[in-house]
Amino acid sequence: MSVSSRYKRKYDRLYAPFSIRILTYNHERLDPVCSTAAVGANISPNGISFTYPNILDRHDHIKVLINNINGFKKELMVNAKIVWFENRDVISRRYGARIVKINPEDKYLLIKHIRNYGGRDEMFPGDKKN
Repeated sequence: MSVSSRYKRKYDRLYAPFSIRILTYNHERLDPVCSTAAVGANISPNGISFTYPNILDRHDHIKVLINNINGFKKELMVNAKIVWFENRDVISRRYGARIVKINPEDKYLLIKHIRNYGGRDEMFPGDKKN
């Protein structure tokens, strides 16, 4: 891995578990009591990756609440569009969603947080790469 790609990786993504709750799916509100909980794998200013047990399709729109980001005290409400997925095992898939809309102040805080905490693989040991 080159020095520039290490630097880019360090400041682009936060490798840490976080909680994500899907509030709307294709612009229809889900019941708050039954809204789907998922586990986040990483987060960047442009996108999020998460593990979610049910089937989602590309280009689906979701509104999510992101919380419990390591070291980040604020919850974020994010509009996102699913852009990719891959099989991890039989019962779960890993999805990625591009952030479509986020409050500019929240985005600034998120970028600042990622610059301070990003790239620490020990925060999420399951996602280490050689």
